[in-house]
Amino acid sequence: MEATIYPVIVDRRQPEDTAQLLLGLDIPATVGDLKTGDEVWDSPFGLVGVEEKTWDELLTLGDRIDDQLMRCIDSFAVPILMVKGEVRELWGKALPVKYGNPVKIDFDRLDNNLFEWQMRGLFIKHCPQPEMRVYRLAGLWRWTTKPTHRELFARHRKMPNLGRLSARAEVLASLPTVGIKRASTLAAVASPLRAMFGWDAKAWASYLGSKKAAERIVALLEEKP
Repeated sequence: MEATIYPVIVDRRQPEDTAQLLLGLDIPATVGDLKTGDEVWDSPFGLVGVEEKTWDELLTLGDRIDDQLMRCIDSFAVPILMVKGEVRELWGKALPVKYGNPVKIDFDRLDNNLFEWQMRGLFIKHCPQPEMRVYRLAGLWRWTTKPTHRELFARHRKMPNLGRLSARAEVLASLPTVGIKRASTLAAVASPLRAMFGWDAKAWASYLGSKKAAERIVALLEEKP
């Protein structure tokens, strides 16, 4: 069986050379209009979405950042915040490196805010040197598109908003494009697994919200050895 290709969609508002640089690293990439996230791609875990922010933005944009990160968590099976730049503590205040004067926010408060988002299910990736962002993206893409990492993710990641995965959810999470969040939702459907595995593409699409994802699942269930 041929390896599945997972192209990266780069939001049009990102630096215009991002897609070209990813292509130069042998990663398929296109430019598109994204409602949520700065870069998005499918994976064996489900949909991956990356939201890029500098420390300066995290420290100053307040509710706007909260809204964006919550949409990221709600929209993607693997929501990632990539923080660009560095921050250090100065007299109890958070000071973004290269961004001037200390801002009026406690360092502990900032650190606790990031911890809170992790508890909500957000992955955090650091990029101390912003010029290395494309290489960080490439590393994330390579890790998340390895099928062998799916079981590790499904069994060992703790997601407080989902609780412990049921046996039904673990079975459903093994299907392509379903991911952890979708599996938890599907597991609550009042149908035996045997009946669900007999669904046609239209029925799967009604729960997944994606015709393409539904067609991939049906193709797999009908596949012979």
